[in-house]
Amino acid sequence: MSQHIELGVRIARKAGEIMREHFRKDVHIDWKSEDHTPVTVVDTSVNELLLKEIPLVLPDYAIYAEEKSLAKESRFAAVCDPLDGTFPFTHGIPTFAFSLAFTEDGDPFACIIYDPILDRMYTAEKGKGAYVNGARISVKEWPLKNPEERLSVAISWDYGQRDLSQVHASLQKYPAACFNLLSAVYMGMLVASGEIGGCIVPVKYPWDCAAIKLLVEEAGGKVTDLFGSEQRYDRTVDGFVAAHPSLHQILVGMIQKNVMK
Repeated sequence: MSQHIELGVRIARKAGEIMREHFRKDVHIDWKSEDHTPVTVVDTSVNELLLKEIPLVLPDYAIYAEEKSLAKESRFAAVCDPLDGTFPFTHGIPTFAFSLAFTEDGDPFACIIYDPILDRMYTAEKGKGAYVNGARISVKEWPLKNPEERLSVAISWDYGQRDLSQVHASLQKYPAACFNLLSAVYMGMLVASGEIGGCIVPVKYPWDCAAIKLLVEEAGGKVTDLFGSEQRYDRTVDGFVAAHPSLHQILVGMIQKNVMK
């Protein structure tokens, strides 16, 4: 493993221990005033772990994380969501993950995503493929070989982000099985491993999709902002669409037709 993957896996394992220790327990929940999302001791504890561990190995890196960041002038950054899927976590639903990407000039070049409940460690490095627990993964083939199979697309939004209701309606006519797991990272990693076809999420923070950008593309897919443009992943983003390249084009077309930029 490279230095970045080795570091990320080590932190992810520790983060996973914290998550499992508190999952399905009576954890106190606070609510953020800016976006009314939940935060727990797990979010903050894993965030502190990041701020402690990363500078020991990569002292020149800026750190952008959901609960607390360490900003500095640097071309390099670690972009992390300590617990993506806090809402399902607090409801006893096992669709949450640890996510970490290392970027250069906003372009992810190494990433680690960890599903602590099923013990699935996803890793990718630029130009070296995407893996789960050491086994190569790839996005779902498109077009689907089986004409009876329904397209599966994870789509998540609230009206404070963007209204994707018309996109959702178009997908259902396709037809497609649409669902929301309340974790952008978890849904994106399912795209990378070919378990679902695509993912549309209008998030605005880079830690929700920096690792997904690299993981899905190293698995043979395509990831852009909602409207098909490339973007940096060390600053505010305009959501993301992740899918097989052919399906990605279709999904972006639906968004361009139905959503104001």
